[in-house]
Amino acid sequence: MDLKGVDLNLLPVLDALLRQRSATRAARELDMSQSTLSSALGRLRQQLGDELFVRTGRGLRPTSRAAALAGPVADILDRVRDQVLATRSFDPATARREFRLAHTDVGAFVLWPRIVRAVRSRAPHLRLALRVLDQPSLGAALADGAVDMAIGSFPRLPATLIQRRLFDRHYVALVSREHRLAGQRLSLRRFAETPQLVVHGNSGVQDVISELLAAQQLQRQDLLELPSYLMVPPLL
Repeated sequence: MDLKGVDLNLLPVLDALLRQRSATRAARELDMSQSTLSSALGRLRQQLGDELFVRTGRGLRPTSRAAALAGPVADILDRVRDQVLATRSFDPATARREFRLAHTDVGAFVLWPRIVRAVRSRAPHLRLALRVLDQPSLGAALADGAVDMAIGSFPRLPATLIQRRLFDRHYVALVSREHRLAGQRLSLRRFAETPQLVVHGNSGVQDVISELLAAQQLQRQDLLELPSYLMVPPLL
Protein backbone atom coordinates (compact mmCIF):
# COMPACT_ATOMS: atom_id res chain seq x y z
CA MET A 1 0.00 0.00 0.00
CA ASP A 2 1.26 3.46 -0.90
CA LEU A 3 1.77 5.50 2.29
CA LYS A 4 0.71 8.65 0.42
CA GLY A 5 -2.86 7.41 0.67
CA VAL A 6 -2.70 6.49 4.37
CA ASP A 7 -3.74 8.87 7.15
CA LEU A 8 -1.30 8.04 9.94
CA ASN A 9 -3.27 10.30 12.29
CA LEU A 10 -5.77 7.45 12.50
CA LEU A 11 -3.31 5.15 14.30
CA PRO A 12 -4.02 6.63 17.77
CA VAL A 13 -7.73 6.04 17.13
CA LEU A 14 -7.12 2.40 16.26
CA ASP A 15 -4.85 1.97 19.29
CA ALA A 16 -7.41 3.49 21.69
CA LEU A 17 -10.24 1.34 20.30
CA LEU A 18 -8.13 -1.81 20.59
CA ARG A 19 -7.33 -1.08 24.23
CA GLN A 20 -10.64 0.31 25.41
CA ARG A 21 -12.99 -1.95 23.38
CA SER A 22 -15.49 0.92 23.67
CA ALA A 23 -16.10 3.88 21.36
CA THR A 24 -17.22 6.01 24.32
CA ARG A 25 -14.09 5.37 26.38
CA ALA A 26 -11.81 5.72 23.36
CA ALA A 27 -13.37 9.08 22.46
CA ARG A 28 -12.95 10.25 26.05
CA GLU A 29 -9.30 9.19 26.10
CA LEU A 30 -8.58 10.96 22.81
CA ASP A 31 -10.58 14.04 23.85
CA MET A 32 -12.80 13.91 20.76
CA SER A 33 -16.53 13.66 20.15
CA GLN A 34 -18.25 10.36 19.43
CA SER A 35 -19.16 11.51 15.93
CA THR A 36 -15.54 12.43 15.18
CA LEU A 37 -14.35 9.04 16.41
CA SER A 38 -17.01 7.23 14.36
CA SER A 39 -15.89 9.12 11.27
CA ALA A 40 -12.26 8.20 11.98
CA LEU A 41 -13.22 4.53 12.39
CA GLY A 42 -15.01 4.66 9.05
CA ARG A 43 -11.86 5.96 7.36
CA LEU A 44 -9.79 3.26 9.08
CA ARG A 45 -12.12 0.58 7.77
CA GLN A 46 -11.88 2.00 4.27
CA GLN A 47 -8.08 2.31 4.28
CA LEU A 48 -7.44 -1.13 5.81
CA GLY A 49 -10.20 -2.93 3.93
CA ASP A 50 -11.56 -4.61 7.05
CA GLU A 51 -14.49 -4.15 9.44
CA LEU A 52 -11.94 -4.01 12.31
CA PHE A 53 -14.55 -4.07 15.11
CA VAL A 54 -17.88 -5.80 15.64
CA ARG A 55 -20.39 -4.52 18.17
CA THR A 56 -21.42 -7.00 20.87
CA GLY A 57 -23.33 -6.79 24.11
CA ARG A 58 -20.02 -6.35 25.94
CA GLY A 59 -18.53 -3.66 23.71
CA LEU A 60 -16.42 -3.75 20.57
CA ARG A 61 -14.85 -7.04 19.57
CA PRO A 62 -11.81 -6.70 17.26
CA THR A 63 -11.67 -8.79 14.13
CA SER A 64 -8.70 -11.09 13.64
CA ARG A 65 -7.13 -8.43 11.41
CA ALA A 66 -7.52 -5.73 14.08
CA ALA A 67 -6.23 -8.02 16.84
CA ALA A 68 -3.13 -8.77 14.77
CA LEU A 69 -2.47 -5.02 14.47
CA ALA A 70 -2.66 -4.32 18.23
CA GLY A 71 1.00 -4.98 19.02
CA PRO A 72 2.52 -3.32 15.92
CA VAL A 73 0.34 -0.19 16.27
CA ALA A 74 1.15 0.21 19.98
CA ASP A 75 4.85 -0.27 19.21
CA ILE A 76 4.78 2.35 16.43
CA LEU A 77 3.09 4.93 18.64
CA ASP A 78 5.48 4.26 21.53
CA ARG A 79 8.45 4.71 19.21
CA VAL A 80 7.05 7.97 17.86
CA ARG A 81 6.51 9.28 21.40
CA ASP A 82 9.87 8.11 22.72
CA GLN A 83 12.16 8.67 19.73
CA VAL A 84 10.53 11.27 17.51
CA LEU A 85 8.55 13.56 19.79
CA ALA A 86 10.73 13.27 22.88
CA THR A 87 12.93 16.35 23.11
CA ARG A 88 14.06 15.72 26.67
CA SER A 89 14.21 12.98 29.25
CA PHE A 90 11.02 11.61 30.73
CA ASP A 91 9.46 14.10 33.14
CA PRO A 92 6.72 12.48 35.24
CA ALA A 93 5.33 15.86 36.26
CA THR A 94 4.39 16.73 32.67
CA ALA A 95 4.16 13.33 30.94
CA ARG A 96 0.80 12.49 29.38
CA ARG A 97 0.41 8.86 28.45
CA GLU A 98 -1.12 5.59 29.58
CA PHE A 99 0.74 2.71 31.18
CA ARG A 100 -0.92 -0.69 30.96
CA LEU A 101 -0.06 -2.76 34.03
CA ALA A 102 -0.90 -6.39 34.79
CA HIS A 103 -1.05 -7.78 38.31
CA THR A 104 -1.85 -10.73 40.54
CA ASP A 105 -3.80 -10.58 43.79
CA VAL A 106 -0.52 -10.13 45.66
CA GLY A 107 0.44 -7.21 43.44
CA ALA A 108 -2.97 -5.60 43.92
CA PHE A 109 -3.00 -5.96 47.72
CA VAL A 110 0.59 -5.01 48.44
CA LEU A 111 1.77 -2.52 45.84
CA TRP A 112 -1.04 -0.84 43.92
CA PRO A 113 -2.16 1.49 46.74
CA ARG A 114 1.40 2.82 47.04
CA ILE A 115 1.89 3.00 43.27
CA VAL A 116 -1.36 4.91 42.74
CA ARG A 117 -0.53 7.40 45.51
CA ALA A 118 2.94 7.97 44.06
CA VAL A 119 1.60 8.50 40.54
CA ARG A 120 -1.06 10.94 41.74
CA SER A 121 1.50 13.07 43.55
CA ARG A 122 4.41 12.90 41.08
CA ALA A 123 2.80 12.26 37.69
CA PRO A 124 -0.71 13.75 37.81
CA HIS A 125 -1.28 13.49 34.04
CA LEU A 126 -0.40 9.81 33.70
CA ARG A 127 -3.16 7.26 33.35
CA LEU A 128 -2.85 3.73 34.73
CA ALA A 129 -4.85 0.90 33.18
CA LEU A 130 -4.76 -2.18 35.41
CA ARG A 131 -5.25 -5.61 33.88
CA VAL A 132 -5.72 -9.03 35.49
CA LEU A 133 -3.99 -11.66 33.35
CA ASP A 134 -3.27 -15.30 34.04
CA GLN A 135 0.32 -16.44 33.75
CA PRO A 136 -0.04 -18.38 30.46
CA SER A 137 -1.21 -15.26 28.62
CA LEU A 138 1.09 -12.78 30.36
CA GLY A 139 4.22 -13.50 28.33
CA ALA A 140 2.42 -12.91 25.04
CA ALA A 141 0.74 -9.76 26.39
CA LEU A 142 4.12 -8.29 27.37
CA ALA A 143 5.72 -9.33 24.09
CA ASP A 144 3.09 -7.77 21.84
CA GLY A 145 2.69 -4.57 23.89
CA ALA A 146 -0.80 -5.29 25.26
CA VAL A 147 0.65 -4.54 28.72
CA ASP A 148 3.77 -2.56 29.62
CA MET A 149 4.66 -4.17 32.94
CA ALA A 150 3.45 -6.82 35.38
CA ILE A 151 3.72 -6.89 39.17
CA GLY A 152 3.17 -10.02 41.20
CA SER A 153 4.46 -13.52 41.73
CA PHE A 154 5.09 -15.16 38.35
CA PRO A 155 7.25 -18.27 38.85
CA ARG A 156 7.15 -19.48 35.24
CA LEU A 157 7.71 -16.55 32.92
CA PRO A 158 9.80 -17.00 29.75
CA ALA A 159 13.51 -16.33 30.17
CA THR A 160 13.29 -13.69 27.42
CA LEU A 161 11.40 -11.34 29.75
CA ILE A 162 13.32 -9.02 32.07
CA GLN A 163 12.41 -9.56 35.72
CA ARG A 164 13.46 -7.84 38.93
CA ARG A 165 12.85 -9.11 42.45
CA LEU A 166 11.13 -6.39 44.48
CA PHE A 167 10.77 -8.20 47.80
CA ASP A 168 10.25 -11.63 49.36
CA ARG A 169 7.04 -12.64 51.07
CA HIS A 170 6.27 -15.76 53.05
CA TYR A 171 3.07 -17.66 52.49
CA VAL A 172 1.08 -18.69 55.55
CA ALA A 173 -1.74 -21.13 56.21
CA LEU A 174 -4.84 -19.53 57.73
CA VAL A 175 -7.30 -21.32 60.01
CA SER A 176 -10.16 -20.13 62.19
CA ARG A 177 -9.51 -19.70 65.91
CA GLU A 178 -11.68 -22.74 66.60
CA HIS A 179 -9.75 -25.00 64.22
CA ARG A 180 -7.98 -27.99 65.80
CA LEU A 181 -4.66 -26.84 64.30
CA ALA A 182 -4.87 -23.26 65.59
CA GLY A 183 -1.65 -22.36 67.38
CA GLN A 184 0.07 -25.63 66.50
CA ARG A 185 3.21 -26.16 64.48
CA LEU A 186 2.26 -27.40 61.02
CA SER A 187 4.34 -30.13 59.41
CA LEU A 188 4.38 -30.58 55.65
CA ARG A 189 2.49 -33.87 55.92
CA ARG A 190 -0.14 -32.39 58.22
CA PHE A 191 -0.51 -29.45 55.85
CA ALA A 192 -1.14 -31.80 52.94
CA GLU A 193 -3.60 -33.99 54.87
CA THR A 194 -5.75 -31.11 56.15
CA PRO A 195 -8.77 -30.15 53.95
CA GLN A 196 -8.08 -26.75 52.42
CA LEU A 197 -9.52 -23.78 50.61
CA VAL A 198 -7.12 -23.28 47.72
CA VAL A 199 -6.90 -19.98 45.86
CA HIS A 200 -6.13 -20.58 42.21
CA GLY A 201 -5.37 -17.01 41.21
CA ASN A 202 -3.48 -15.88 38.14
CA SER A 203 0.11 -16.33 39.34
CA GLY A 204 0.63 -20.09 39.06
CA VAL A 205 1.95 -20.31 42.63
CA GLN A 206 -0.50 -23.04 43.63
CA ASP A 207 0.74 -25.26 40.81
CA VAL A 208 4.28 -24.87 42.11
CA ILE A 209 3.17 -25.80 45.65
CA SER A 210 1.38 -28.89 44.35
CA GLU A 211 4.50 -29.96 42.46
CA LEU A 212 6.69 -29.48 45.54
CA LEU A 213 4.31 -31.64 47.57
CA ALA A 214 4.22 -34.28 44.84
CA ALA A 215 8.02 -34.47 44.98
CA GLN A 216 7.56 -35.58 48.61
CA GLN A 217 4.84 -38.08 47.60
CA LEU A 218 2.20 -35.83 49.15
CA GLN A 219 -1.06 -34.52 47.75
CA ARG A 220 -3.24 -31.73 49.11
CA GLN A 221 -6.82 -32.32 50.18
CA ASP A 222 -8.49 -29.51 48.25
CA LEU A 223 -11.92 -28.92 49.78
CA LEU A 224 -12.82 -25.86 47.69
CA GLU A 225 -11.08 -23.94 44.91
CA LEU A 226 -11.46 -20.15 44.91
CA PRO A 227 -10.51 -17.56 42.27
CA SER A 228 -9.47 -14.79 44.70
CA TYR A 229 -8.04 -14.31 48.19
CA LEU A 230 -10.86 -11.87 48.92
CA MET A 231 -13.22 -14.84 49.23
CA VAL A 232 -11.18 -16.66 51.88
CA PRO A 233 -11.95 -14.90 55.23
CA PRO A 234 -15.74 -15.47 55.32
CA LEU A 235 -15.27 -19.16 54.45
CA LEU A 236 -12.77 -20.06 57.17
